[in-house]
Amino acid sequence: MKLKFFFVSVFLMLCLDSMAQRIPVSEKVDDISVEECAFETYPADTSAAALVLWENCKADIDYSHTYGFCYHKVYSRRLKILKESGKSIASGAIYISKDKDESENVLRLTVTTYNLEDGKIVRTKAPKSSIVKSDYNENTQKIAFAAEGVKVGSVVEISYELFNTRFLDIPDFYFQSEIPVNLSTYSISIPVWMGFNRAMRGFDHIDNDTFKVNGERIEGIDDNTHRMDVYRAVDLPAFTDEAMLYCPDQYLDAISYEVTAVSLPGNFRDFSQKWETVATAVCESPICIVMNARSRFKDEVESICAGKTDDLEKLSAILDMVRSNVIWNEKITLVPDNQANVIKAHSGGSADVNAIAGSAFAAAGFKVSPVLVRLRSRGTLMTNRPMLSAFNTFILHVVTSDGKDLFVDAADPSGYFNVLPENYLVHSAFDVKGEASFEWVNLDNLSTNTTYYMVNAEVSDEGTVSGHLGGKYINVSSYDFKDTFRDYDNEDDLYEQMEKFIPVDISNMTVTGFDDFGDSSTLDFDFEAECETAGDMLIVNPFLFKILSDAAFTKEVRKFPVDFSYPEITRYVYTLKIPEGYAVAQLPKNCVYKSSLPSTMSFRVLADGSTVRVQFQFDNKAMIALPDDYSEVRKYWTDVCAVFNERIIFKKAE
Repeated sequence: MKLKFFFVSVFLMLCLDSMAQRIPVSEKVDDISVEECAFETYPADTSAAALVLWENCKADIDYSHTYGFCYHKVYSRRLKILKESGKSIASGAIYISKDKDESENVLRLTVTTYNLEDGKIVRTKAPKSSIVKSDYNENTQKIAFAAEGVKVGSVVEISYELFNTRFLDIPDFYFQSEIPVNLSTYSISIPVWMGFNRAMRGFDHIDNDTFKVNGERIEGIDDNTHRMDVYRAVDLPAFTDEAMLYCPDQYLDAISYEVTAVSLPGNFRDFSQKWETVATAVCESPICIVMNARSRFKDEVESICAGKTDDLEKLSAILDMVRSNVIWNEKITLVPDNQANVIKAHSGGSADVNAIAGSAFAAAGFKVSPVLVRLRSRGTLMTNRPMLSAFNTFILHVVTSDGKDLFVDAADPSGYFNVLPENYLVHSAFDVKGEASFEWVNLDNLSTNTTYYMVNAEVSDEGTVSGHLGGKYINVSSYDFKDTFRDYDNEDDLYEQMEKFIPVDISNMTVTGFDDFGDSSTLDFDFEAECETAGDMLIVNPFLFKILSDAAFTKEVRKFPVDFSYPEITRYVYTLKIPEGYAVAQLPKNCVYKSSLPSTMSFRVLADGSTVRVQFQFDNKAMIALPDDYSEVRKYWTDVCAVFNERIIFKKAE
C-alpha cells in the first residue's frame, strides 16, 4: 500500500503547476505553515466563516493479513477558522457499523489545533478524553471529536484511518461542502480483477487521471496490478442551499464507485444486482416476514369488518384501530421489529406501523404489498443501480375488492389513502409483488389536490376591511394544512401562527378535519384589516395573503432545479361589497398566463352595481422545473405573483 500512495503523491505534485490552489498548502499531515495560520480572509469568498484548506482521502480495496479483503482509507482534513461562526466546524463525528459480521474500525484518529503566537506555531493536540464513542442507534456507533484551543485564525487538522470488511460498499466522496474548499484530493485503488462502475456528479471541474500501481501480493493470485483513479479539485465554492430544493446533497461535487464483479482464475462472482434480486431480498427480509405474519389484531379486524360492506370504510376503521394501538414515534425506518414487541411498546417507527397495518389489512382479506420509497429529501432514486440500501422506508399498496389501488403511509396521522406526505411523492417507487417480482409505481399523481378560499368582505368609510374567509383543503393540500398546524399546544398559539401566515386580525376561527382520518379539512374565521386611503379614495388589495411564494425565483440565474411540493389547483374568490357613497374608480386588469411546466393562471375581476368579485385560479401540474427552463418559468412565476399586488380603488361619489 505504501508504494501506491507514493505514486499518488508524485502524481499530485506534478499537477500543482496546472491546478494551483489559491492558498498554497503542504499536502502532508502536520505540516502547517505560518502563512496558513496568519491569513485572515479567503480572497475567493470574503464572507466565508471557515475554509477547507486541504482535504485528502486515499482509498483502496486490497488484502490485509489482519482483515482479509477490505476497504481501507487514510483521510485528512485541514480547516481554517475565519470567523466566530466558523468555530463549530472544528468538531464532528465519524459513524461506523456495529455489525459483528462487518468489521469496521477507525484507527489513529488525531485532532490538532494550530495557533500563531508571537510569530510561532503552537500545536494543541486534542486529548483522548475529547474523543467520545457512543451508540448512535442499534446498528451504528458514533465517534465524536472536538478540537481544543480553537479561536478565529486557528488551523485545525483531523486525520484517521478506517478499515471496513464491507469492501463492496465504497462510500461516496464529496469534494464540496457548506464552506469553500481550497484544495481537495481523492484517490482510489482497485485491483484490475475487480469490475466497477463510477459516476461523477456536481457542476464544478474536477481534474482526474488514471494509472496502474502494484498492490499487496496475495497467495494464489498472480496479478497484483491495481487501477488507480486520482482526482483533484481546486477553489470550489461553498455549496449554498436554495429555496424549493428537496435534496441539496445530490448536487454537490462528488464521485461514486460501485464494485460489480470479481474475476479470478476459476472464480467469477457477479455482484451487480438486478431489481428482481432486490425484490427477492425484500421478501426474505423482516419487511415481508412481519407484514405476512398472522395479525395480532385478527379479532379486532373481524369485529370491525362485521356488518360493513364498503372497502374504504373497513380500511379506514382498521387503520384507525392500528394507529390507536401503535403510536408512530416519528422515526422513518425501513426494517420493522416483530409485531409483539411493537404492540407491547405501544409505539414504533414507520416500518413497524406499516408492517402491522399491512398484516391487519391482509387479515381483512385485502391484497397488500410493500412499496419501498427513497424519500425526496434523500435524492433521486437511481433506477440503473439496483440496491436495497437505496430506500429509506416503505408504505402500503392495498387493492380493494373492485380493483382500486390505494397507497397509504399507515404511520403518519395526517395521511390518508392516496394522500401521502410530500416527501414521499416520488416518480419511481418499488412495489414488491413477490420473489423476483416488482412494479415501478408513480406516487406523485395519486390524487387531485385542491385548495379553495371563499372571502366575503366589506370596507367602511374609515378604511377598515372586514369579513369572513372560508377555506377547504382536499387530499395532499389537506395533509399539508393539517401537518402545518396540528402541533400547536393551544388556541392562542394557533391564532398567532395563522396571523403570521395571513396578516390580518383573526377572530372566531374554527378548523375541522385536524383529528379526523380523512382527505379533507376546513378553515373558517372572521377578519379585520386596514386598507390604504388617499384623500377621498379607498384602495383595497383583494388578496388577504400571497398565495404563492416567489422565493425560488429571485435570482436571474439558478444552477439547480426547482422542486415543487406537489401538483395543486388553488382557487381564490373574493367578493367585496361596494361601500355606500363610493363608486368603482379602478379595477385590476384581467389576465391569463401559461407556462410549459405545465401550469396556468387566470385572474378575472367582475363588478356589478353592488359588489366587486375577484376570481383567481392557479393550476400547477409540475413537480420540478429544470435549470434550462428556469428563465421562462421565472418570468411566468413573477407575472403570476404580480397579481397579488393588484388594487381595487373606490372613489367617493360627488
